[in-house]
Parts: sequence; C-alpha cells; structure tokens
Amino acid sequence: MKLSMRAKWRPLGFAALALLTALVIWIAARNARNATLDVPAARASEELTLASEGMPEYEITAAFDPSASTLSCTQTVKWTNDTGELLDKIVLRAYANAFASDETSPAASFELYDLCYGKAGFNPGGIDITSVMLNGAPADWSYADDARTIMYITAPPQTPGVSIRLSLEYTITIPQCAYRFGFSDGIYAIGNAFPILAIFRDGEWREDKYGEYGDPFVHECANWRVALTLPRGWQAAATGARTYGDPLIFEARAARDFALVISNRFSTARATVGGTSVTAYAASSGQARALVQAGARALEIYNEAFGEYPWPTYDLAAVSLPFGGMEYPCLSMISPQTDSIQLGRAVAHETAHQWFYSLAGSDAVEEPWLDESLCSFAALLYINKAEGSASLETYLSTVIEPSFQLTIPRGITIGSPLWAFAGWGEYRVLLYERGCGMLWGLSEAIGEQKLLEALRLYIDNASFGFASRQDFLYAIYQATGSDWEGYLIDYLDTYIEGSW
Repeated sequence: MKLSMRAKWRPLGFAALALLTALVIWIAARNARNATLDVPAARASEELTLASEGMPEYEITAAFDPSASTLSCTQTVKWTNDTGELLDKIVLRAYANAFASDETSPAASFELYDLCYGKAGFNPGGIDITSVMLNGAPADWSYADDARTIMYITAPPQTPGVSIRLSLEYTITIPQCAYRFGFSDGIYAIGNAFPILAIFRDGEWREDKYGEYGDPFVHECANWRVALTLPRGWQAAATGARTYGDPLIFEARAARDFALVISNRFSTARATVGGTSVTAYAASSGQARALVQAGARALEIYNEAFGEYPWPTYDLAAVSLPFGGMEYPCLSMISPQTDSIQLGRAVAHETAHQWFYSLAGSDAVEEPWLDESLCSFAALLYINKAEGSASLETYLSTVIEPSFQLTIPRGITIGSPLWAFAGWGEYRVLLYERGCGMLWGLSEAIGEQKLLEALRLYIDNASFGFASRQDFLYAIYQATGSDWEGYLIDYLDTYIEGSW
C-alpha cells in the first residue's frame, strides 16, 4: 500500500519540483536583467575613461530614512594637490547648511519663499558633521561664513603633488521645501547636498556666496561612487550608471557633482539614444513617458548639433520646483508641467546643460551667460526640430524680441556676473532671453552651421575643463576666420535701455 501511494504522488512531486525550478530560473533571470538595466557596458567610453584619470575621487555610503528625512553618510575624498601651492587648509563647500535658517536659505528669498515653503512655513535642513579625518588622523575644522557653507579643514603644509585623503561622517537633514534640495509631495530632491571640494583659482580657494538665484557653484570634474541604501519600494534617479542590489551603486566618471531624487511614488519610462540609457521618473506613468520622450528627443538633437553625449546614462525626474528645472551631471530635475510644449522646452534647456556646464564647464558666478544663454540658444534648436519652424518664429517674436524692449535698472547687461543681479526676473530676461537673442543674431550673421561648428569647437576645447568668453570668441574665430569681439561687446557689456 505504501509503495503504491509513493507511485501515485511521484508525478505531482516532479511537477512541483519543475515549477520550483522554473520559478528560481525566472527570478534569477529577472535579477540579471535588473542588474544591468541602466548600465550600457560599452559606454563607459574610452573618452570618458581617459578624461577621468587623475581626477579627485569621492566615495559615499548613504542610508536614507524617510521617517526622519535624513541621509546618514560616510564619505571619502581622495585628491592630489595640483594647485602648485603649499596649502595650510583645504576648503569644502557644505551648501546644504544654508537651509538651516530662513536668513540664509536660497529658497527663502522674497521671490521664492511662498513657492518653496508654502503655507507650512520655513522648515530647516542641513548637515551635521560628526567626524573629519585627514590622512587617517583627526582634523580641526570650522565654518568660515554665517551660512556655514564654507568649511575650512586646517592641515599641516600640503606640498604640491601630495596625495590627500579626507574622511567624513555626517547626517544630511532634508527640509520640507519645493526646491533642488528639499522634499515635497513624497519626492526628495537632493542637489548640492554632499560636501564637495571648493575650486582653487588664482592662488586661493573660491568662497562664492551660495545665493538665492542662478547657479552659484563652480566645481572641477571628479569620479564618484555612491552606495545608497533605500527602504523597500523606494527608487532613486541619480548622477551616474547604477548597479541594482542592496545597496544601489552609482558610478559616475568625470562629473562635476552628484545629485539624487528619491521617492516611493515613482513610475518610470525608458528609452535608448545611441549608447545612452535614458530613464524618466515621475508621479504618474504619463508624466514619465512625456519626460523620457522629450529627453530622448533633446539628446538626439544635441548629439547631432554638439557632439555625442559622453556618459552612459541620463536620468530625468519630475520634482516640485519654483522654476522650470535644475541640471546636474547625468540628471535633470524638471518641474511637472501640464502643457506638453512647456515641458519639452524645460527638458530641452536642462538637457543642453549636459554640454554647457557638465561637459564644457564655465564660471556660473563670474560669467553666467556662458551657462544659461548657450542653453537657451540650444533650446531654439529643439523648438525648431521638435515643434517646427512656425513655433520657433512665434517664440522669437513673443519671448525673445520683447525682452529687448524692457529697461533693466542699474546698468545690468548680459555679461554681468551673478552677484550683480537683483533677482530672478532680471536673471531670466537677460540671460535666458536677451542672451539667447544675442546668439540667434550671431547665427543669422555667420550662419547657423558656422555657429554650430564654433560651439562644437568650444565644447571640444573645454571638455571636462573650463571655458571663458575668450575661449568662446576663439572658437568663433576658428569657425569663421573673423573676429566677432565687437559684436559680443555690443551685447555683453553695453547697457540696453529698452530698445532692440
């Protein structure tokens, strides 16, 4: 009787074993797919690999706690003193500390306060640093400004060429704030949050104020590796290619900063452009599809116009912002838009920053037009290709031309430094609109193809480094054989009082 029962159940046992085996194989295959989903192996390109050699290295381990709105972090910075100077201090920028007070928060300005903090009012954020080690020994450190964004680490004299290793432990508190650093509607934007080396120029560390408008930060390219632990069900858009697992690993070569957007409410959409994996994150599947379509189209247009995007990934995340978007290397934060045309234009502008800021760096404090005006001109290429020439003509006549009819007080010009502007209104009119008009006029004078040739030369000459007005002028001279300095002076340095 027992033998016959075994015989009766044996086929069921085999069936169960087969089902279990199939389930194991399916799970393994799914994990294998997930492990490489956003990492196109071929595009940690040779160009990127060569460019990244010798750059500073950042390694961060971060654990996200949504109940406390915190990231608990350990960080190592490896850097060689390439300043040519004997250094008795190293300077880090801790921008997130500006959000600790409504007197220093860039989101608490008169223009932005209600948009960013809303009815709930001010909510503080910042960095609590508990340990700083320099080359394995405890280091003395202090803040040099009231906003505590400039961090001095005193050091025994560091000679040129010496290798330096900084180790930090800290907790980032993310404020409730609709901004590039803050959380709103269950989405956490973590931009300019991790301590980063200040830039060293002309024999000293730059200590620019972290102000309330523009992009008041300038940094060298570096190599980043970030291990991020998230609660189950949470996702992150980020700078760099990812390896799925626990923790998530993000790696970015030759990137000027590292930023994250975290949520447990994301829908995603994906596309591939050349060797680049494009992923969009948004609160709805429709938003994600709209973002990825616009992002992929912008990459296609700019790859043709400016040269191939060199990184293997590009993420876009829908984030509540008081402006259209915010760029970081390999990542754009985009304010949700119900109008598909406005969404596409915001994506186009921020995507252009992957060439003008992320690849060809410039000084966004001293020469912000090289950052914003070039991207606004690039957006004209997107409008023409994606929307059509009639839409472009309408944009030029209704947005760009009227900007020259406005009188901007105090003699501010397109070429003014960031600290000269009084607010977002002046900044937008002069850099986004008049600066765009200046470049459109140049394209009309020398021909669009000649200007695109000049912009490609400008990018090639400044790739992973920095460019200035003189570099821009030289690229135009290379492309045309003519000197256009007088034209730029007329727009960059000449005060225009309400006339075209």
